[in-house]
Amino acid sequence: MTLDDIDRKIKNSPSLIGTTGNERLVLSGLLEEFDACKGNDKKKAKYILEKLGFGINDINRILS
Repeated sequence: MTLDDIDRKIKNSPSLIGTTGNERLVLSGLLEEFDACKGNDKKKAKYILEKLGFGINDINRILS
């Protein structure tokens, strides 16, 4: 999945306001992509989390 594909999925997602991190991943349709790249493509995993509105401290904790 390209970064443009990720942006499109997020743009076409229902409102993510007031949702948990896991809910944002599920509602955006990016949970499987995130899980697949979390271990071997941290740059893409970080991009997904940033685009979903995760804070830098949470991103660092999740990816460490």
